[in-house]
Amino acid sequence: MAGGALLLLSVAVGIAARGQLASFAPAKDWVFAAAMILLVVGMGRAGSLTARRIVGTAAAILLVTVPLTQSYWFSFIPDSTEDPHLAEDVGAFIAFTYHGIMAILAVITVVEIARAKVIPSPWRWAPLWVAVLTPITYAIGLTLFSSAPLGTTLASTGAIVAGYGPAVGIALLGVLGIALGMREKATRDDAPAEFG
Repeated sequence: MAGGALLLLSVAVGIAARGQLASFAPAKDWVFAAAMILLVVGMGRAGSLTARRIVGTAAAILLVTVPLTQSYWFSFIPDSTEDPHLAEDVGAFIAFTYHGIMAILAVITVVEIARAKVIPSPWRWAPLWVAVLTPITYAIGLTLFSSAPLGTTLASTGAIVAGYGPAVGIALLGVLGIALGMREKATRDDAPAEFG
């Protein structure tokens, strides 16, 4: 339940950190990282989405820590050089490597969450649904935005879809985490006490 609430908080921080509050944007990644670590490690003996299996847990922790190092990755792009294409080539290579690593870690994480069978079916596949729909909504939003003149309704719609589409997926996972956590707590409270 706490992990789901932190996921919702990360979405709220990401949405609020615009304009004059843009300096708070990195806090979104930190809150999201805290939520994911809480969800994959769990509290006490239960609550781990990966059943504390090493591959899924490690992939999930790496998945949320890599974005925290993003500024270091892109600091390797040369500022000025005699070859004008070098900075562009290095930047493209770093971006491809960064996003490739993120995609691989995301696939491993969502598959391991589903394989752990901690979450009831069909909800155990919800992280995979979000992982697939996030780049699709982003691509659709960028396509709409770039295909229309600035200031038009189509361009504004594209910007909204690209900017908020991924946040909607994370918010849905947060709501799902809270709902399933409340359901699990109610089931535990209704179970007869065991005496040993």
